[in-house]
Amino acid sequence: MGKIRFNNSKEIIEVTLERYSKNKLKCVFHYEPDQTIIKNIKSGFKELNEHNLKVQGDYSHMKYIYRQIDERAYIFTSEKNDYYSNSM
Repeated sequence: MGKIRFNNSKEIIEVTLERYSKNKLKCVFHYEPDQTIIKNIKSGFKELNEHNLKVQGDYSHMKYIYRQIDERAYIFTSEKNDYYSNSM
């Protein structure tokens, strides 16, 4: 379990973070995000230590959604024009 805080919010959110590729990060929320979280989701975020809430990772550059897998799982990217396309 991990904790993050979006740059435009003071709310601490429980998630699971996983490296997806070099410039992509998969974020799975432990509950379906509400409108407050959705509003801040593209602001980038900081990963917090789960015990003392100190910043242990700065992902402020991860403010673009590469792909939304479902209501709780997103893949963030640092590239503005990088998005998932399933057309072949």
